[in-house]
Amino acid sequence: RGEHVDLYFYPEEAELATVALTYAEESFHDLERLFGHTPHRRVPLIIYALHQDFEQTNILPFIPPEGILGVTEFLKRRVAVPFRGNYAEFRHTLRHEMVHVFQLSTVTEVRTRFPRSKLPSLPLWWSEGLAEFFSEGEDALDRTVLLDLTVSGSMPTLRQMALVYGGAAYPIGGAMHRWLAAEFGAWRVQVLYRDLWKYRNFEDALVGVYGVPIEELEERLRLHFQRSYFPEVTDREPLAVAADVLTTVALKPTAYRMPGDSVLQYLYLSPRTGYMNIYSGRIDRPGRARVIVEGERSAEFESFHASASRLDVRDGAAVFSSRFLDRDALFIWDLEGGRVVGRYQFDGLASILSPVWLPDGEGVVFSGLTESGYSDLYRLWLPDGRLERLTADRYQDADPSVSPDGRQVVFSSDRTAGGVEGALNLFLLDLDGGEPRHLTFGPWRDQTPSWAADGHVYFASDRLGSVDAYRVDSLGNGVRVSNMLTAVYDPQWLADEGVLLFTGWSDLTFKIFATRLDTAMAAADSISLPPVFDRTSWPWPELVKPERDVADARPYQPGLRLDFALADALIAPGIGSAQGFVFQFSDMLSDHLMYATIGSFQGGDFGSIFDNINASLLYLNRTRRLNWGLGGFRRRGLFTAADVSTLYEETSYGGFTEVRWPFSRYKRVVGQIRGEYSDRFDFGSFIDDGQQRTV
Repeated sequence: RGEHVDLYFYPEEAELATVALTYAEESFHDLERLFGHTPHRRVPLIIYALHQDFEQTNILPFIPPEGILGVTEFLKRRVAVPFRGNYAEFRHTLRHEMVHVFQLSTVTEVRTRFPRSKLPSLPLWWSEGLAEFFSEGEDALDRTVLLDLTVSGSMPTLRQMALVYGGAAYPIGGAMHRWLAAEFGAWRVQVLYRDLWKYRNFEDALVGVYGVPIEELEERLRLHFQRSYFPEVTDREPLAVAADVLTTVALKPTAYRMPGDSVLQYLYLSPRTGYMNIYSGRIDRPGRARVIVEGERSAEFESFHASASRLDVRDGAAVFSSRFLDRDALFIWDLEGGRVVGRYQFDGLASILSPVWLPDGEGVVFSGLTESGYSDLYRLWLPDGRLERLTADRYQDADPSVSPDGRQVVFSSDRTAGGVEGALNLFLLDLDGGEPRHLTFGPWRDQTPSWAADGHVYFASDRLGSVDAYRVDSLGNGVRVSNMLTAVYDPQWLADEGVLLFTGWSDLTFKIFATRLDTAMAAADSISLPPVFDRTSWPWPELVKPERDVADARPYQPGLRLDFALADALIAPGIGSAQGFVFQFSDMLSDHLMYATIGSFQGGDFGSIFDNINASLLYLNRTRRLNWGLGGFRRRGLFTAADVSTLYEETSYGGFTEVRWPFSRYKRVVGQIRGEYSDRFDFGSFIDDGQQRTV
């Protein structure tokens, strides 16, 4: 329990809990100043060390997909945030969701003060863009989206943004808020919320608060985007010009040849059918592909973690990771036979990402997350199934790639001096032992390294503002090898063909491209590892001098509280009336739910209000994998049979119990036992079938 925040966490997340509570309270004080408002309700904050745990949260009525990194729930204003191994991402998401808490509290206060005013709804770009603006600056992917939209002429106008939903609203909304703050002052945000009750719609509120006609705002904003991004066209080439498209709506390519075959193929991930599948295509036949592994249809291949995990192939065997029941598994897939020939799961490891073969085929290196959320590198020795932990610390270690001689592994990590702010650099680690050492250094994000046969490491980096491909030797000296207009990810150098295979961003989607580097190399920028730099790692700041200590945390005690009550009434003059209530109760984690209904009808011919009471009560327990419920009911009234042929009066009492046991996301057992006493009187048929007529 902090000053303003109540934190809920598992015991193994104690260190993460200290970080979360400290930063949440710090964010609360910052946002008080920015909004000019103090929420009167305490903020319930629920953290999870793994996204898998977050996906099983009971506070949401749906399973959150992997792309959702946090959520603020409306009913109890609960904030839920998972940790994915990256400290900077966790802090950013936490601040983002705290902004939503303040937005909801501010609007609620205005609605309470002016109950007769119907407040206009706020568009998604305003709400999510403000959360981005108040939590972090633009990153390289945000700039890529804005550049793509501006140069292609597809950037929506201010009024069109009211209709924009989905991921694009975040970077566009954030950019709009940054421009509005620079031009008119960030203080106008709290004015808009405070005066929202005065306006019929959001467009009027925007004009009233910023003092500029909407047409002028749109023109000035369009000019801002054009001045910011049009100059990029002068020095950089569009992907459609500089590279060949191999396939659309796809990412994470890896090239391979089958044993005894000269045809160059590549594996990749794509959701083009609505399911994320693993496909195989040929470099010489763009657009043609076949499904290798079907995903998202069974417990065995529930998720391939397309945004975070790569594939690898050696000697006709593909290695990849997938969610399998309660944790990730490492799979070895025979490409010729089309079947699983190896599957590995490990106690204590909940997530497995980006597995890569050792050159001798005797082992696999991958990035793994423990049940406490710590990200480290691991090596699986295939002959005996032994697991070796290569790194052991709080830093995120991702996307390993093994050297051609099998002696070293290169990986991306935030264990660098700027890691606390989100910087990622490349590191080398001897597989025989030792400490990781810098291969690159700087306040940028160097990611997805791939060790080529020529001894160079190819990787993606935003060090010059845009995301391009670079290569370095074992000493950290190298050059930029692409100069694309939007972004280049997951580069892989195919030396025999002289081709760079990569994922590119174009037309608001990921596509797979191939390009020759002859022209791009002419404009290359050289890079090198500084001779002197800060080689020290950094601690999580909140753990150095913790202002909030979770040592006094107590076990969670559930208690049912009323969430809402709804009522309705119906009056038919001269005939009768009916009225009823619905209640919902739950605890803070929604592990326990209770629903209650009560209603009645009355009239001269229908009896008294007490005779005609209808009521039900249902209790659900969702604390364990086995969900169970108990309930009872009383029902009275006039009814018709299912075939609408018989009118009858019935009074019934009963109870029931139900259970749900999931084997996986796709299969479960559901059962209900119901007992009922019924007192029923049939008035007879009122349908004239030509044979009988009874009343």
